[in-house]
Amino acid sequence: MKKVIALVSIMSMAGTILAPMAAFAEENTAATSVTSDAKTRCLEKIEKKTGELEKRRVEETSKRESRKAELDQKFYERTSDRDAKLSKAREEWDKKLAERKAKKDAKMPEELKAAWETYQAALKAAIATRQTAHDAAVTTFRGAVKTANDTRKAAVDAAITTRRAAVDAAIAELKLACDKTSAEQLVAFRKFSDAVTAAVRAANDTIVAAQRAHYDAIRAATKTRNTALEKARTDFRATHEAALKVWNDARNAYWKAKWEAKKQSVTTPTPVTP
Repeated sequence: MKKVIALVSIMSMAGTILAPMAAFAEENTAATSVTSDAKTRCLEKIEKKTGELEKRRVEETSKRESRKAELDQKFYERTSDRDAKLSKAREEWDKKLAERKAKKDAKMPEELKAAWETYQAALKAAIATRQTAHDAAVTTFRGAVKTANDTRKAAVDAAITTRRAAVDAAIAELKLACDKTSAEQLVAFRKFSDAVTAAVRAANDTIVAAQRAHYDAIRAATKTRNTALEKARTDFRATHEAALKVWNDARNAYWKAKWEAKKQSVTTPTPVTP
C-alpha cells in the first residue's frame, strides 16, 4: 500500500510541471509565436521541476531498497530463529527418549528385550522419517516464499521503470511545446497530463496485480506445507501405533504366560509323601 501511495505522488509532480507552463501560456494567449527569452524561461521551469522529480525518484528508490533489505533481513531472522527453536526442541525430545529408554532397559526382563529393542528401533525410524518430511515441507515452503517475493520485487521494479520511462518521454515531448504557440502549448499540456496519469495508473495496476499474485502464491504454498506436515504426522502415528501394538502384544503375552505359570503353581497341590 505504501508503494501505491508513493506512486501517486507523481501526479502532484505533474501538477507542479503543468502549473507554470499553464501560466506561461496564459501570458501569451494572443501570441502566434514564442520569443527566445520566453522559450528559455519555459525550458528552465520544466528543468527545475524535472530536477525536483528526479530528487523524489532518488528518495523513492532509496526507501524501496531499504525496505527490500529490511524484509529480507526479517525473513532471514525469522527462519533462523525457528530453525534454532526446532533444533533445541528435537535435542530435548531425543534426550527425554534416551532417559526413558535407559530406565526401561534397566527393568526389562530378558525375555522381552528383543521385542523392546525392535519397538525402539521402529520408533526411532518413524521419528527420523517424520523429521525428514517436516524439513522437506518447510524447505519447499521457504523456497516458494522466496520465489514469490522475488517475483513481486521484479514486477514492482519493472512497473516503476516503465512508469518513469513514460513520464520522461512525456516531459521530453512537453519541452517541444516551449517554442510553439499558446494554443499548441495547451494541447501539449493536456497530452502531457494524460500521459502521466496513464503511466501512474498502469504502474499502480501492475503493482496491485503483483501484490495479489504474491498473496495467492503464499497462500498456496502455506496450504501445500500444511498438507505435507499433516501427512507426516499421520504417517508417524500410523507407523508408531503399528510398532506399539507389536510391542504391547509381546509384552502382554509374556506377562500372561508368567501369570498362568504362577497360577498353575498355586492351584496344583503339592504331592504328599506316604
